[in-house]
Amino acid sequence: MPGLNDHSTRPGWIPGAGGLCAHRLLVDPADSRRMWCAISAVGVFRTDDGGENWELKNQGVTVSSPDEQYDIGYCVHGLVADPANADRIWRQDHSGVYRTSDGGDHWERIEQGLPASFGFPIARDRASGTLFVVPLESDEMRLPPGGRLRVYRSDDDGDNWEESGQGWPEGALYAGVLRGALATDQLDPGGVYLGTTSGTLHYSTDTGTTWQTLPWVLPRILSLSVFVE
Repeated sequence: MPGLNDHSTRPGWIPGAGGLCAHRLLVDPADSRRMWCAISAVGVFRTDDGGENWELKNQGVTVSSPDEQYDIGYCVHGLVADPANADRIWRQDHSGVYRTSDGGDHWERIEQGLPASFGFPIARDRASGTLFVVPLESDEMRLPPGGRLRVYRSDDDGDNWEESGQGWPEGALYAGVLRGALATDQLDPGGVYLGTTSGTLHYSTDTGTTWQTLPWVLPRILSLSVFVE
C-alpha cells in the first residue's frame, strides 16, 4: 500500500519501545474504502479512498516524541470504534486516553476518574457500549498504580471512569498489561478477559461487575483472543 508505506512523513518515522509497528486497522462498516491505521510511534492515519491517500489524524492529542519536520511522534497504544458509528473512536495513547466523534479530525482527552492516564489496551463491549482500560502508573513505571491491578470501565462513552467490579486478587500485584492482552467476547452480558506479563489471567462474565482469576499461571501473556461457540 504505497499511499501509507511511502507517506511523505515516512523519513521521520521512529519506533516506540516495542518497535515500529502498525498494530491496529479499523474499517468503516458502511464504507470499506474508509480506514484508520494506528502506528507506534507515528500516529493515526485515515484513508477515505481505499488506501490510495492517507492523512494524519492526531489533532488534540499530546505528542510523545515531537519531530521538528513532520507532524508525527504520537505513540498510539490502542484504538477501538463504535460499530454503529465509525466516526466514534476511542484511543489509549502514550500520553493519555482520547475520544473523537468526527473520524479523528479532532480528539478530546477523557480521563475523569482514572488513577493514571498511561496504559496500553482499550476494549469495548458491543451490546452495552461499555469501555475498558487498564491504567498503568507512567511511562517510567509501567505497572498498576500502587500495585492495584484493576480494569476501569466507562458506561458513558468515556466521560467518566470507575474501577470495575469485585473479586480482584488481594494484596499488591505488580504486573504489566500489553496492548493485545485485553479482550471482550461481545456476548450479552459481555465477557471481559485480561492477561498480564506475570502470566495471570483474569476474567468477568458480567461486563466487569465481578472478576475471577484462573487458578494457574502462564508464561508472559502477549495477547488474548476470544472464541465463542
